[in-house]
Amino acid sequence: MIDGEYHQASTLNFYCGIPLRVLHAPSGNLWYGSRFPDAPRVFETQASFDTFWSGAATVFLWTEQQDPAELHGARRYLLARSGGKFIFTNRELVD
Repeated sequence: MIDGEYHQASTLNFYCGIPLRVLHAPSGNLWYGSRFPDAPRVFETQASFDTFWSGAATVFLWTEQQDPAELHGARRYLLARSGGKFIFTNRELVD
């Protein structure tokens, strides 16, 4: 899940080959294409994000915020940080 514009974290999709979702309303360079009826659903609302975050699946959040307001006190684990970017997860990852 990207907290921001898709293009800010698009390398995650390129290098990991995984589908990405974008938190918040359609914007940026994906906005126009999102208007087509057959466009894949990639944008999440705060409510749908909260459901993902508290669900059974492991969710990763890419953000430029050290304390993202979108997590508003939810349990989180810092997976990585570099260059002012952070990746949080909703589950503690063990080796």
